[in-house]
Amino acid sequence: MGPAQRRTWFDALPAHPIFGQDASDGAGQDARAQLLAMRGTDLIAVVQNEVRITSLAQAKRALSDERGEALAYKVLTDPLLDFTICQVLVNPTGKLLAVVGKYSIVLFALPRRGYMKQVGARVRTKAVRIGAYYHDSHGCGPIAQCAWHLLGREGASLVVLTEDAILREYDVGRDADEPQQTIACLPSASALHTRAMFSADDDDGACAVAFAFGNDDAASWTMRDADSSTDGSASPMPSWALLSVFVLMRNGDVWCICPFMPKYASMPRVFVESLAACEAQDGAETCPMRARYLHDLCRQFSHATEAAELSTTTGDVSFASCPEHAAMLDVVSPASVAHRVMPQGPFLLRPAPVELNDDVAPVASGLFFAQIRAQAASTAPLDICGIAFCDGSIQLCILAEPTVPRWATQTAAEPPTLVVYESIDLGLDKHCAYTQLQEANATVFVKDPLYPDTVFVTHAFGVHLIDMRPWTVALLDAVGNDAPDAVSRVIADAKKSVVVPLVEAQDAHGFAQVVGAVLINDVYLSYSFLALTAAAQLVAVELGLRVDTQADVCAPTDALYTSLLAETPFAPPRAFAAPLRRVDAPRETICATPSALRTFGKCAEQARTNMRDVVNAANEVQSRVALQMREMQRQVAQLDNIVYRVQALGSGDVNPLHARVERIQEGQRATMRRLDTLLQQLMDEHQPQLSIYERRWFDELQRMASEFGVGDTKRAAAHEQLKKLEHQLHVLRPSFAVLAAERAHTLPADQRLGTQQLQRVETLLVHESTVLAQARAKIQRLQQAVGR
Repeated sequence: MGPAQRRTWFDALPAHPIFGQDASDGAGQDARAQLLAMRGTDLIAVVQNEVRITSLAQAKRALSDERGEALAYKVLTDPLLDFTICQVLVNPTGKLLAVVGKYSIVLFALPRRGYMKQVGARVRTKAVRIGAYYHDSHGCGPIAQCAWHLLGREGASLVVLTEDAILREYDVGRDADEPQQTIACLPSASALHTRAMFSADDDDGACAVAFAFGNDDAASWTMRDADSSTDGSASPMPSWALLSVFVLMRNGDVWCICPFMPKYASMPRVFVESLAACEAQDGAETCPMRARYLHDLCRQFSHATEAAELSTTTGDVSFASCPEHAAMLDVVSPASVAHRVMPQGPFLLRPAPVELNDDVAPVASGLFFAQIRAQAASTAPLDICGIAFCDGSIQLCILAEPTVPRWATQTAAEPPTLVVYESIDLGLDKHCAYTQLQEANATVFVKDPLYPDTVFVTHAFGVHLIDMRPWTVALLDAVGNDAPDAVSRVIADAKKSVVVPLVEAQDAHGFAQVVGAVLINDVYLSYSFLALTAAAQLVAVELGLRVDTQADVCAPTDALYTSLLAETPFAPPRAFAAPLRRVDAPRETICATPSALRTFGKCAEQARTNMRDVVNAANEVQSRVALQMREMQRQVAQLDNIVYRVQALGSGDVNPLHARVERIQEGQRATMRRLDTLLQQLMDEHQPQLSIYERRWFDELQRMASEFGVGDTKRAAAHEQLKKLEHQLHVLRPSFAVLAAERAHTLPADQRLGTQQLQRVETLLVHESTVLAQARAKIQRLQQAVGR
């Protein structure tokens, strides 16, 4: 295969057997399904309602190798998986997989590394049902969305939103049946009635469809803490967005719940301390409950730090030596504020967004929240909120004011505001009728793990990419500028986002129905995007990383060839660039007056100066020409050398090259032998003889070999012994049953004798046994005496 016909492993990935299915399958999938997930380099896909897993690293090696290694996958099975799968989610630690249906949630324990070497296509894993009482066909309501909270301790916090606008948080490591928190995303009916001027009190306004955490960049606070401690730079401005969750209703209303955090969380230390400092600077008297909430978190941090210092003084330095543990501390959701969290909303959209159809109300389907920060840490970040509708319209909004906590006891405040910066139309109505688009399509956001200002949008006709850099960069610069009208000028310029159709795929009916999308961010697998259609067709697109144009590109110091010419191009001298002025002869006779002679002398001097400049410029050009000639000669000589070497390599005289390759291989083999010897020496020095466990293992192997035999000679004897053991087990089984029955009738612990009582009874029994033995001895002596 020639270089032009050679395919990359990305081109061959859609033919992987993990995506194989029957021709009749693939229909009837939920429009909002998310059936793709990544665990490191492992790809998890749901095909034919089976949870399949494979290693993309192994697939890349097999597809890149010309030997054509066979590709394979494993199927995760469990009897609890008896429903149609709508979503798969991998927890932050990569150990758990949440399989979500319309009414049920099952948690799988993902297999460890090396699962591809197991025999058989199916892997039986541990599974448990989450919230069986609440999430069932006869439970509270259909599941709208699930997500893992990144602040959950050990990645075990699963947040579930049902369509009845109830948010439940499960700590799957502690209790999989009961939620740790249950929060209503809507206020009471009376409160909704008072807000009727802002939001219509209908069914769509009470039906939740999606939610998004305020800021999923919690891990970056750890790195910011390390950077600020090393270089002394200022920490970024904190906000309550990290402790917020935004909920989207079917009619497009957005509600906010703040504060919201997992019951058992791991919080960034620098974030809480910075937020507490900002609240103290603003004045704690404005909201005492807010100050009490932060004080509770800081108090838990101080206790955790004291425990770490105590463990260090006692000899356990593992906690203090780990920077992750030093920056992330385990806390419990504060209970000092016992009041219920009040939902804030619905958000007012100002100005009113542009609707594609005035007759039919749009149906919301997707929500995302991103916090975009500038290079300067002192600049406030941009809180971007995106709302997607089924008709293909997208509203990109900016949070007018930062979110703040609000509890039920506080007085009612004005609804928060979202500033609608841009309304985007993906143009999906050209594929089908508007009413059909509202019913069959669901527009869902997929966030970019590298760039917060980039988001992917999946829908029934493919995938679009939205890049918000053109206006977010300008707006951040304007916010950091001291000019009062800088922000107004940026808004007046009305820069728009870059919208690119990334995947355009349609089937015979006009719908591609993308049921899964995931981004890969791995050094070996590169930065790429994968999309899966309902027909189990994979679309792989390799993306490009951004290059910082302001970064200084350093030239390599060990270049193979150094040019004589300068890196900057040659600029012609200014003497040649000045235009020549035409000198006209005077029409009248010039009289030899002192002023005329002085003017003539000045002109002659200027002419001589110009002549010297021209001569110097000519010399400079001549030197440049000579330098270029020498450089050309060097390049021609270098080219002749390259041609000679190419001809020598292609002439067939490759024996020296083969000899060199053989020498290199022999040196490599010698190096490997030395490494093996060194490794054995290190092993001998570390543990010169077998450990007690290894000795026990070898003794057990020898016993089994002597008992059952190594080869085929003792198979008959082993078979006979097995039959004998089965007979003995059959004989002893009734005794075991009687013993089990006796244990079942054993008295409870509170009705049995205590330890001291048993000791006294045992002492008396021993004494009585001694007396009986003495009496028995006397009787025997009497019998012997009578017998005589």
